[in-house]
Amino acid sequence: DILVRGKPVTGWSAARSRDAGIETVFQDRALAVQQTIVRNIFMGRELTGFMGWLKVNKEIEEASRLMREIGFTSKVFTPHSIVGQLSGGERQGVAIARAIYKQAELIILDEPTTALSLRETAKVFHFVRQVRASGRSILFIGHNIHHVFDIADRFVVLDRGKVALTADRSEVKSADDLINFMEEIAHPGGLPGLHEAGGAEQRA
Repeated sequence: DILVRGKPVTGWSAARSRDAGIETVFQDRALAVQQTIVRNIFMGRELTGFMGWLKVNKEIEEASRLMREIGFTSKVFTPHSIVGQLSGGERQGVAIARAIYKQAELIILDEPTTALSLRETAKVFHFVRQVRASGRSILFIGHNIHHVFDIADRFVVLDRGKVALTADRSEVKSADDLINFMEEIAHPGGLPGLHEAGGAEQRA
């Protein structure tokens, strides 16, 4: 079972997860690149008032706040910026801003740095650290072990859907330790490092 704050969440719908404070940013980001940042943040969750009129100024105000919160510091970007004109890392930032709008407590990032350059990856890490600093939890799913090592406080290695290892940051000296462990799963025969890690938990 998958537990969040001690409660099983396996099989939950997207709506139920969102109501429970869980948001997911998928690998493809699910953004409308021809639309503005503000329209992407509020797409499907528009702020409306009397007679269903859009609260345009309120949406712009909220979009500006979210952009500041996750670290869009450049004045080049405004809520009216077209998403298609942003870089890959900046688009990921828009997707993260959309995720935290409803005060989500847990953000699941699915391969957020896939196909990004080192520069764009650094932008994503900046956004992630800003969100983490606000007290939210982040589940970072990735296959690039060096990226995972750079950003995570705790590591979970899965093998064919099962937990093979859990370890805190203090228990893993380098990304190579995690890589060695994953290679050991694929090719058993002796693992230098994590087998002897004090608090790391290896599961059969």
